[in-house]
Amino acid sequence: MIHREPRRYSNTPEEIERLSRRACPNCGRERVDFNFWNLYAVCCRPSCTAAYWSRQPTIAEMKQRVLAEQEGNCAQCEKEIPERSATQDPGSSHHHCVMDHIRPIAMGGDQWARDNLQVLCR
Repeated sequence: MIHREPRRYSNTPEEIERLSRRACPNCGRERVDFNFWNLYAVCCRPSCTAAYWSRQPTIAEMKQRVLAEQEGNCAQCEKEIPERSATQDPGSSHHHCVMDHIRPIAMGGDQWARDNLQVLCR
C-alpha cells in the first residue's frame, strides 16, 4: 500500500523540515508533546490544523498554477487550453483540462511534487 503524504506543493522549507521530523508543520511542536488522542495527526492541535491547511492550495488552484507555468498549453500536444466560459455550469464535469501525474502514484510517483504534475487538454 502506498502511503499518501499531506499536500506539499506549496510548503515552505521550514514546513518541509518540520514534516520530515514528524513535528507539527505549523508551530514546530515535537510529536512527543502532542496530546495522546492526537498522536497520528499531522498537526498538534485543531488550531494548528486549521492554520496549516488553510494555507494549502486547492486542487483547482494547483491546476491553475501548473497551467500558468505551462504558459496555458497542454503538456502533451502543446495546444492552447481555453479558459472555462462564464456561461458554463461550474458544477459540470466538462472541464477543458485535467491535472495529471507524469509518473502514476501507483508506480511510485509523488502525489503532490510539482515535477510530477502536468495539465493536459481533454
